[in-house]
Amino acid sequence: MTSEPFNTTRWWWVRHAQVMGYGDGCITGQGDLDCDVSDRAQLSALAAHLPRGAKWLTSPLKRTAQTAKALLDARPDLAPLEMQEHGVLMEQDFGDWTGKTWDQVGELSGDQASRFWDAPATSRPPGGESFEDVMVRVRGFIEAELASAGPGTGQRDIVVVGHAGTIRSQLALALGLGAERALSFEITNLSLSRFEHTAAEDWQVASVNWTA
Repeated sequence: MTSEPFNTTRWWWVRHAQVMGYGDGCITGQGDLDCDVSDRAQLSALAAHLPRGAKWLTSPLKRTAQTAKALLDARPDLAPLEMQEHGVLMEQDFGDWTGKTWDQVGELSGDQASRFWDAPATSRPPGGESFEDVMVRVRGFIEAELASAGPGTGQRDIVVVGHAGTIRSQLALALGLGAERALSFEITNLSLSRFEHTAAEDWQVASVNWTA
């Protein structure tokens, strides 16, 4: 008797290019800023490591769409299977703190800002969400995407142009980490993190924060 082949889903997470607009030291969060895609050499080198015929996903924040377009312009043969935008893939919402420096946050929120630094993974900025909240929504999305494949469909590739917070959420899921540990990972702009998931519900981490 032969068993059905494993489903293997390969996730290719790219953090968007550097944002422009708020200035150094400001909290970007869900602020919808343009990004700098002028480094064609770096984009081409990164695009060279992405798979052809993948499903591409972005958040509604334009910096992810701009980065995705720049990568595809750098390597037209990638030819995405499809391109989708999902709100659950947005960066952490910092609410009233969006666009402000941490010094300004301290002046604005006082003790609430101090409490945030005491527990940055679970504290919610005023009008915003915690990193733990981000992990919950990203985990739900990933699990739904995996379930949609069905049994025995072979290998597929998903490229996600996302944010530091969403990539750390994927790391937490793959490695079984809590929110605080997940925040310890550095995820730089235009970096690639790769994960594989099989029908046996196993995760493998192929790379984290690789840059060209």
